[in-house]
Amino acid sequence: MADSGGHKLKSSHFIAFPLYTNQDLREVIGEFQRELLNDRTQISGLDQSIIVDPWRLHITIGVIGLEEQENDEAIKGAHTLECAITLLEALKPKILECLAAGPLEVAFDKLDITQTEMGPQGERLAHVLFVGPSQVQPDNPLRLVMDLVYNEFKSQGYITERRSSKACDSLVNAI
Repeated sequence: MADSGGHKLKSSHFIAFPLYTNQDLREVIGEFQRELLNDRTQISGLDQSIIVDPWRLHITIGVIGLEEQENDEAIKGAHTLECAITLLEALKPKILECLAAGPLEVAFDKLDITQTEMGPQGERLAHVLFVGPSQVQPDNPLRLVMDLVYNEFKSQGYITERRSSKACDSLVNAI
């Protein structure tokens, strides 16, 4: 991803749905995390410092890179926080239309790891443990909103990753 000056932008912000408002989900995730910490014999390197606070739960839509805005005037075509917010606000009518298609429900039935590497003894090391739905149907309101937002931000150059949007939430993050 490059800024308006042609410099490569580092991924710096998430576009996400907050989940912290769901108390039951926070409690279930918190209990799961406590159980992980209580069984450190099975998980090398696990520490409280890399456990994601349940109050920060969210479903990630995509990761974007933003430029620093040095003055009040946003440069045309710049990828600043202000420009990203403006784009998201412009999508609001379409987002509301997607949400009218039915209830915003999803089953967190998949637990997986990402950001893996090989350890010194050939073991597979993971930097991120996440939970999410194994599948989100194409007509699910969550999928409709995710695809709308992801595709629009991608077409505007905010997202340069090659994969499609993936509903997931990090529970442990060592990055």
